[in-house]
Amino acid sequence: MRLLLVVSCLFLYISCNEQKRKDTPKEIDNSTSNLKTTLPDSTRKPMVQPVEKDTVEKIVELDYSIKLSELKNQQDSILFLKKYYDQFEKNNDSISEVKFFSGFPSTFKEFNALYGYDDEKGEMPLYFDGDKHLEKYSEIRKYVSDSVYYDKLINIACQGEWEADNVNFLQDILIEKMKDNPQTIIDLLQSKSQTEVLSFWKFYFDGPHPVHEVPSFLKEAITPDMYRIVSEALQNVQQKWRNH
Repeated sequence: MRLLLVVSCLFLYISCNEQKRKDTPKEIDNSTSNLKTTLPDSTRKPMVQPVEKDTVEKIVELDYSIKLSELKNQQDSILFLKKYYDQFEKNNDSISEVKFFSGFPSTFKEFNALYGYDDEKGEMPLYFDGDKHLEKYSEIRKYVSDSVYYDKLINIACQGEWEADNVNFLQDILIEKMKDNPQTIIDLLQSKSQTEVLSFWKFYFDGPHPVHEVPSFLKEAITPDMYRIVSEALQNVQQKWRNH
């Protein structure tokens, strides 16, 4: 009887151990399976950062193929100014700013031939672009030095005569810049001939409603010799418009 009981217990013990060995791998497999299903997509797929479309477009659009030295006629100048104005306006890059500035007229005659109005011929080629071109020209300060910028403005003003529209806008820029930085402009005028200086101040004051006297901020900035030229220019302008 005892022997039978011992044999029965031994049999049960062996059966239990065998069952545990069978169950253990299954539990591990289930655990592994669950782990795989909970992993995020980023661990299974490499993440690639796409290049932004705007960056690619900017790289493609920056084209400096037209050179100032290659301009042969007025039509070439028009294409040059339009191209670098558009590129400067859109991208605000330094090279387009400098190129637009360098292609901008350097004399009043050149300026009027591009942006002016003729009573017989009508609008000049860039007449309708004048507002935006002049506005952008007035903003150029970042990549062009003060002396170069103001010297060109002085040269355009010399021999200038007031007209409505774009010429008037140019005069407004000159007056604004004179208020912002009078000393730099006056210092540059010292290197010009007396004829050029007188012509510059005539254009500065020119218009249907000239001022009655030299503005106080100018009196403080100019020398006595310069003041005599400024006064003469203002008197000439006042006389010119007296009967209008």
